[in-house]
Amino acid sequence: PFLCLPDGAHASEEEFIYFHLPPVPGWTSDYKATVFGLACFRQIPVNELLHKTADLTRTTIQKALVVLATEPILGSVRTKLGLVTQAFFAQRDFSKMDIVETMFTSLNNSVVGPVPDTILYAGISLRELVNKFKQKTLQLFKLMLLEKRILFYGPKVEAISSYQYSLISLMPELLKHLHDVGAPNLLYSDTDGGWGDSGDDGADSFHQKLRNLGLPLRIFGEGAFFQPYIPLQQIDVIMSPETKSFLVGTSNSIFLHNRSAGIDAIVNCEKGTIEVIDPNLMNALQLTSADKRFIDEIAKTVTSTWAQEGGTTEWIEFEGSDDDIRARFESYLFSFLVSAKLTLFPPEVVSAGPDAPPLPKRELLTSS
Repeated sequence: PFLCLPDGAHASEEEFIYFHLPPVPGWTSDYKATVFGLACFRQIPVNELLHKTADLTRTTIQKALVVLATEPILGSVRTKLGLVTQAFFAQRDFSKMDIVETMFTSLNNSVVGPVPDTILYAGISLRELVNKFKQKTLQLFKLMLLEKRILFYGPKVEAISSYQYSLISLMPELLKHLHDVGAPNLLYSDTDGGWGDSGDDGADSFHQKLRNLGLPLRIFGEGAFFQPYIPLQQIDVIMSPETKSFLVGTSNSIFLHNRSAGIDAIVNCEKGTIEVIDPNLMNALQLTSADKRFIDEIAKTVTSTWAQEGGTTEWIEFEGSDDDIRARFESYLFSFLVSAKLTLFPPEVVSAGPDAPPLPKRELLTSS
């Protein structure tokens, strides 16, 4: 329950909370990976209810409807969950579950087979990420590459989660490989890397290129933890010796002052700032002249179209869109990986194409 009702929930009429769970014994016999959750929270005065039960002892009742999924597709169901939750509360009788059961059936039938990118990217806005953090967006990207202990903080739980998912979506194919993020000790691997034979020669060639560069990067693996919203009850997870790196979000200021959690960087989502706690990180996060040109060009494009279109992406051209931003970061990362590979292997091996050995994931980060 503490994952579905955020800190300070009494002050909000409605809130959306994204969270992750490790596989729960007894839910399914064969599912051994992360469970992705989205909760929509609302509250209503008890005296407005048509049907009251003996356990209602407070003046206000708080409830959340929750969707659990085996893939991070929750942005695509956010609007539907919000509407159903609103209608559920409007009944003023929580014993009537028909509308919830109808939503469950509808959601089960809406996503069948491989999840397309349009579903995975639903609810993610790279434009908002860049507009908020400007040049610091690239520093956030580098923090992810370095697998550091990162805390996102802000008053709006949904915004915190959105920024984190947006950051992750900049890493090619990473959204499709988040099955081991639910706990530091969770190990999960796809037998075919999550790809297999798509029947599309172009797509298969692109996936082979990604494999050859060691992608998707194992940003999250053994010892890593990703929790878009972390309640105070889970602070022991990031303080545990087995947790080597993490990406978490919170609206509770207690996390900001708990130095025993070993936080490397605090990202303030309201101010658009990054506070680097570990002084050894300062040099690694410094942007080169080329870095600054790269991210300034992206930020300038987003800012100019933001002012023109009010931040929406509905009427803008490709330049400055989420697809444009993602393509530019993809090119940036590819260039970095090829450069790193050249330092690890002879040029003739690097140019060997699909038969070349993949780039070691751990050596990649230490080589730079």
